[in-house]
Amino acid sequence: MLQPSSNDRLDILADQVGRLTEGLTEIKVLVERVAHTVERVAHTTEQQAAVAERNAAIAERQAASVERLTQIVENLIQGKA
Repeated sequence: MLQPSSNDRLDILADQVGRLTEGLTEIKVLVERVAHTVERVAHTTEQQAAVAERNAAIAERQAASVERLTQIVENLIQGKA
């Protein structure tokens, strides 16, 4: 079996290093995309938390309004009875 010459081995090594570099570049691009996506998800989550807090405050005010209206209706009913 013939052994590859030094030049052939260098060519093989250069090719492998090139493939490795391409692979690492692809991984870097994917990691950057994932990082960007995570940032967007974090921002969206913060916005959703703020909306949930506002909705909770609205629900509390609505509950208080319902209680007041219930009391008004009860007072009206008692006044008519």
